[in-house]
Amino acid sequence: MSEKKKCCSRLLIFVSLLFLLACLPQNALHTKAAVKLSRTKLVLTEKQKLRLRVYGLPKGVSLVWKSSRPSVATVSRGTVTARRRGNAVISVNVLKNGKRLARRVCKLRVAEAPVVVASLGVSGEESEHIAEVGFTVIGKRSALLTNKIVLQTPGQSWQNLYLLDVDKINSSNGNQLGWLKGKTIPPYNNNDRNIVVAYYARKDYRPFRVTSSSKAVFYFYYDGIRYKASAKDLDSAVDPRPCKLIRLTPLSPA
Repeated sequence: MSEKKKCCSRLLIFVSLLFLLACLPQNALHTKAAVKLSRTKLVLTEKQKLRLRVYGLPKGVSLVWKSSRPSVATVSRGTVTARRRGNAVISVNVLKNGKRLARRVCKLRVAEAPVVVASLGVSGEESEHIAEVGFTVIGKRSALLTNKIVLQTPGQSWQNLYLLDVDKINSSNGNQLGWLKGKTIPPYNNNDRNIVVAYYARKDYRPFRVTSSSKAVFYFYYDGIRYKASAKDLDSAVDPRPCKLIRLTPLSPA
C-alpha cells in the first residue's frame, strides 16, 4: 500500500470515529460529569439530620442511597441521620434501566454532642475587675474554652473580657497580669463533678459591673466542633439548666 493510500485510510478512520462520537447520545458523554452531590464532606453531631441533594440528573433515572456504616449514620432518600460518633461514607448510585450511570460519595464524620452547664458568678452590683464563670461538661471528652468572653450587662456597653492566668498572678503576688490562650474543662464524673472556674478581665484591667441580669457569651471546642453559648447567674435557679449551644463549625469543613 502506497503512503498516500495509508494517509487516506487513517483520515477515513479518524472521520469515522468523529462521526460515531457525534452520534452517541448526549447523556452518555455528559451525565457522569454533570451529576453533582450537594456535599462531599460533612460533619454532624449525634441525632442531627441533613438532606443531601443530587444535581444534574438526566430524565428517567433512579437513585439508590447507601451508608457504609448504618450504626454510625443512616440515609433514606438523601436524608442523613447521625446515630453515634464515628466515620461513614454516604453514597448514591444513579441508575437508568438497571445500569449505573454515575456514583457520588460524601465523607461523613459524626461528633459527640456535649451538655454544658455554666454559671456567671455575681457578688453584687459594685464595680468588678474580674468576672468568674464556672463550667461543667457532661460527656466523654474534654472541652476547650477559648480565651475571650463577651459580658453583656443592661445599661453598660458590652465588655470583651480575656482569660486570666491565675497561677502567674499568684506567683507575682498580684503585681503582674498573665493571660491564657485557652482552658481545658475535663468531662463530668459522678465522683468528681469537675466544675472548672475561669476568671476573666479587661486587657486594661479597668472595672465593670456584673449583676444578676448580666450574661457572659463564651466560645469553646468539643470533639472538633466550635460552639457558642452563654452563662447567667444560677444562684436563683433551683435546677440549673444546660446552656443552649449554637454550633459555629460549618457543616462542610474546609
